[in-house]
Amino acid sequence: MGTQTTLSTTGDGGSTFPQRIAEYGTAGTLSTEVLVGSSDTSTWVVLDMIIDDLDSTNASRTAILNASVSQAAVGYAASTTFGSVYVTILDNGFTTTDATPCEEVVVVVEPDTASSLAVAATATLAVALFM
Repeated sequence: MGTQTTLSTTGDGGSTFPQRIAEYGTAGTLSTEVLVGSSDTSTWVVLDMIIDDLDSTNASRTAILNASVSQAAVGYAASTTFGSVYVTILDNGFTTTDATPCEEVVVVVEPDTASSLAVAATATLAVALFM
């Protein structure tokens, strides 16, 4: 990933996101993969996930702002092209296999106004990015 010049959800050997998830467990009904290549701070990376003009389906925005999403996983790799590449998986019911234990970290964010929702989502994912 460090020397790639484009970002794609297609993995090594042509694997798809559902295939990669299935290697480690069972996805929930809201399982969404979000890719961002950026040299910005984590706050801007999360804002890019929410306001991604190249995402014509708004899949990442929909997943990030969905109140039913209760799980997030974040991966990171240095990149000569993008600075950093972040892979974020959002879900509501992923269950792991016994061979792949996951550590649960609970972050509670309670926005007090609708305009605070984007800030709350940013803060939550920023915390996840640096765990």
